[in-house]
Amino acid sequence: SFSGDLRLDPAHVERSSVTFSVASGSVSTGIAPLDSLLRSSVVFDAVDHPDIRFASTAVRRTSETTAEVDGILELKGQTLAEHFTVTLTGHGDKRPEFHVVGRVARSAFGMNIGRPVYSDDVVFNLVVEGRHMRAAG
Repeated sequence: SFSGDLRLDPAHVERSSVTFSVASGSVSTGIAPLDSLLRSSVVFDAVDHPDIRFASTAVRRTSETTAEVDGILELKGQTLAEHFTVTLTGHGDKRPEFHVVGRVARSAFGMNIGRPVYSDDVVFNLVVEGRHMRAAG
């Protein structure tokens, strides 16, 4: 399962923020043995660390449709600064859509299985769609 909150201020992008949480036990590839490995203690350790969290610390506009987002990623008991590039790819019907790219070194989070045969870099290449919510009050 996934949940997130995007606070977007188009006039002052630096005031924008994003947070998200993913239940590590919900990660699914459709391949049962791989799913079990990912949820095990050698990768996500879903039993002891059920959530993967991210909270932005800075957002910098780099063009009319792109921004750099820095933040804190909490994964498998480790909390580290990470960086992502975000591109606004659509915004119709009050549903902004973003393309998010970045790289995270899995070894920094204690996920060393298969190294050096398998890459240490986990490449993020996501499409995220927002939904406009009314402010409470």
